[in-house]
Amino acid sequence: MQGMRWLQGTFGIRFNAFRGERGHVFQSRYRSLVIEEGRPLLGLVNYIHLNPVRAGIVTMAKLRKYEWSSYPKFFQPRPPESLSRGRFLSALEFPDSVAGMRQYARQLEFAEESNPAVRDSLAKRYCRGWAVASEEYRRDLKKMYAELEEPAGWGGREVAELREEIWERALNALMRRAGKTKANALRAPKGAKWKVSIARELRSRSTATNAWIAERLSMGHPTRVCNLIRANM
Repeated sequence: MQGMRWLQGTFGIRFNAFRGERGHVFQSRYRSLVIEEGRPLLGLVNYIHLNPVRAGIVTMAKLRKYEWSSYPKFFQPRPPESLSRGRFLSALEFPDSVAGMRQYARQLEFAEESNPAVRDSLAKRYCRGWAVASEEYRRDLKKMYAELEEPAGWGGREVAELREEIWERALNALMRRAGKTKANALRAPKGAKWKVSIARELRSRSTATNAWIAERLSMGHPTRVCNLIRANM
């Protein structure tokens, strides 16, 4: 994270000064993903190491000498402190050593994929969303984050699942307190007073959108939620 701040901040400023240019050097904001240890982490490491090969920049045979990748550095007896070799080698039960890296290199040759359709699928998996993890691990994370106060400034697709989990838990708590169920919401009028009351409190304690509230409480068009809240204040 600190490295990316330096790259997008200090490096960007120096690059513009050197080139006599202005504006952002890198397009879009930096995103970080939650990565589960073990196989999910190994899959991501493989994807990163093989990017130059799949892009046609270097062959698999010459990847170990490609200077613009961290891959060659993992073969050093003592890699830089910023590179944690043992974390992904342990997923394969390989030793944290040069010998372990040689075993990993042989395994990586089998992971190389030149099919464009498969490359696109891998890019979607490792460059989008909010986590690279098993479903069980993702569920545990969502439960943990849902118990925290929703941080300000959240946004983007990568946190949509976590944000809506918080909204869902808040809504369920309000429904239980009112003695209502989702079946009640489907049968009751769109402007029922108890719906308006729940919608108002949900809006005050979270960033739940009118569209989401309208759908979950069967209140019709999203603008109706806003109008009903204002009319009953």
